[in-house]
Amino acid sequence: MSIKDERFCTWLHNTVDKFIGLSNCQRNEALDTLINASGAEQLTHLADVLPTLIYRDFLVLFPQEIRYHVLKFLDGKSLIRCSQVSTKWNHIINSASKVWWEKVLAIGSVDVLYCSKDTSKYIHLYRQITRLFRYCSTKRCIDTRKLTGHESRVMAISYKNGKIASGSDDHTVKIWDAHTGRLLHSINTHTVCDLWFDDKQVYTSSFDCTNACWNIDSGSMRHQLVGHTSAIFSIDVAVDHSMILTGSSDKSVKLWSLAALQPVLVTTLQHYHREWVTKVKFLTTNGETNYKENVTFASVDKQSCFIWRQISEGEIGRIHTLHSKQGSQYTNFIHHKSDSFALCTWSDSELNTYITIYSFCGENMTQLQNIKLGPNIPLRAQLLGVGKKFAVLTGSADIDALYVYNLILEKCVTKIPIPPCRSTRNGASLTLGNKEWLNGLDGTIPTGTLFAACPQNDNVCLVLNWKS
Repeated sequence: MSIKDERFCTWLHNTVDKFIGLSNCQRNEALDTLINASGAEQLTHLADVLPTLIYRDFLVLFPQEIRYHVLKFLDGKSLIRCSQVSTKWNHIINSASKVWWEKVLAIGSVDVLYCSKDTSKYIHLYRQITRLFRYCSTKRCIDTRKLTGHESRVMAISYKNGKIASGSDDHTVKIWDAHTGRLLHSINTHTVCDLWFDDKQVYTSSFDCTNACWNIDSGSMRHQLVGHTSAIFSIDVAVDHSMILTGSSDKSVKLWSLAALQPVLVTTLQHYHREWVTKVKFLTTNGETNYKENVTFASVDKQSCFIWRQISEGEIGRIHTLHSKQGSQYTNFIHHKSDSFALCTWSDSELNTYITIYSFCGENMTQLQNIKLGPNIPLRAQLLGVGKKFAVLTGSADIDALYVYNLILEKCVTKIPIPPCRSTRNGASLTLGNKEWLNGLDGTIPTGTLFAACPQNDNVCLVLNWKS
């Protein structure tokens, strides 16, 4: 080292010692003076050095385990934005396969197996599903159709296997092709409050206190069930047509057998419901419905939900009882899978809607999930369908949108605008179509019918189909 260099080092050391002894204000003033005296080369050097001294990129510095734990707290949209910050961040985020796999499952994808090499697949699927939600909100992926043919107000509507059945105050039931809108059959009936149908028969419950079964091809009435003393709000039929279940505004439930040539009343359940019975439903247990023994079914009014089981021939036992809390009422009952059902509850005191999912096995019943829907869902919401990943709701007063609710994230993920529709107390004026997508999306637009309804005071049927 030359004498000149030694003198510089001594000077620099003495200067640093004096600098350390200065106050913060004096240090800042000294630095400002040096910066003003610096040329372009010194300022460039300062710009290169300062970031390494001041800024810390913790995402890069953290160990991989901690790094991925931090990323789990971000939603997918934030992760995509973060990947655009720098090359290093892009590499880190696009390598976080476990994080993206969890995000895809949470946003509502079909169940996919985890593979550390499939990060790009998960990111692509996430983008597809979020894009589908955007398309739904603008109806870009939905086709709206009106079915004309009734001469009076449509009161009940139902969907099954690509067909729609509608019952009207004009005393007819019409069967339509849900995709093309073509009228397939028209049957002269009675007033229709609720209906159930398959390829050969349609069963109707009526405001005239009777139920009837009609042959779809011939239009003839096969049999009529008389026994209720007031309007019959709900009807359900065993898949093998061996039994019929009805619930009425006379606050009773009736179970009918069709095993013989003529319908036989098996039992009447009275003095249990204190309100109109708005929903009855056969329940599947262990993946099947046993109609010969241990038949299980539900009956619901706005205050109570009863689960019944046939103990012996003609003898029905109540195995589960649910009552809404004070200031609350049940708005919908959905039996969405074997050994499970969902109740939608409106709380007047909280001005909020709840979805509660139960599982039952024998005489044991367990509450699996209780979700408070929050402010983005309309007041007194109605539950139209529920699956493993999604639920679909609408309002009860102003029905002008469908709300798709993510059961995992517990938030509304998209709102689908629809023409104004009418609600009935038993919910028969609204129906979902194909429900498979409620169990998870694969990134493509679902197929078939999304929704069908009765418009307000109109003699047409409204159908929303997914665009292919």
